Amino acid sequence: MLKIKVLHIIFLILALATIFFNYKRYKSYEVQAIINFDINEQDFTKRDMYFISRIDDNYPSVNIFAMPLKALKGQYLMEMDSIDLGIDYIEKSIGDNPYLMFSEGLLAKYYYNTGDLSKFSYFTRKIIKNMPNNPIHFVYYARLMKMENKIDSIFHHFNKIKNIVGNRDEQIWTITLSSVVLDSNLIEKYDAKDIAREAAAIFPNYPRLILMTDYIIYGKENIDLADKFHKDAVDYYQDGEINKSLNLFRNAIELHPNKLLYHTNYIKASFLEKRYNTISNLFDHMSKTFENISAETLYYIGYSMYQENKTEVACNILKSLDSQKLIKFNKADVKNCFN
Repeated sequence: MLKIKVLHIIFLILALATIFFNYKRYKSYEVQAIINFDINEQDFTKRDMYFISRIDDNYPSVNIFAMPLKALKGQYLMEMDSIDLGIDYIEKSIGDNPYLMFSEGLLAKYYYNTGDLSKFSYFTRKIIKNMPNNPIHFVYYARLMKMENKIDSIFHHFNKIKNIVGNRDEQIWTITLSSVVLDSNLIEKYDAKDIAREAAAIFPNYPRLILMTDYIIYGKENIDLADKFHKDAVDYYQDGEINKSLNLFRNAIELHPNKLLYHTNYIKASFLEKRYNTISNLFDHMSKTFENISAETLYYIGYSMYQENKTEVACNILKSLDSQKLIKFNKADVKNCFN
């Protein structure tokens, strides 16, 4: 009889413990839903100390993404200017998940921002050793190697991980190329032009990266000079001096041939002067280089090619514009396409 009572007590304790821990997990998930939103937004500034105090970092000790809750709590505290307490929480969180390197990454970032290069070096070497394929870790590592003038190490590690994470994260390309962008000797040494072309093909919609690839492929001086030519060309165009503007637009394109805006304005100015052959000759380059050519520019190209008796290509362009109702134009001007 006594044994049965003991077993009942044990079962009751286990049941109460299960209910208690499930309750704590439930309350934690309520708070985690807000934390996960802040993680996605990369913004830990919106919460007050009451919210921070509600983060129970003992059970569970990690969130659904295995990030230590102490580390996340530390981030909130640091945004509330409780720097020392925040750092203490992050340091204590390392043991909660020693494999993710999340806490160590936060410390590397903090010590980089505060200029403590010794601690930045320590944590950066630790995260890159234990989780080398993380793009953020590579960014810190590349910064450290740049400080130590070890460009070889940057490209060595880049070549190791680019096929693993390279197509998913432009950061590793940006940080790698930034280490050589203004040095023509280094660009040649590490075949950076080839890397830049590959990066531009993979990430065409990242302006910061594209500007860097252009600097490497065409040279910063040429890019800056092309920008000046283009601005001067626009001024001449607006003043009605079309011929002067055309020369400058052409010069800008020669220096920076993959800038869509330069081609767009050059074609518009050429169309006013009825230089159909000039516009027609640009089509092959533009169709291979650019994806988002405006409907207006495509009309100028199609019309010009029609005038140059390149009827098949011209009609394909014009019929496509018409069928998609992208732009209105007088079909009588290109009647052979709509017979």
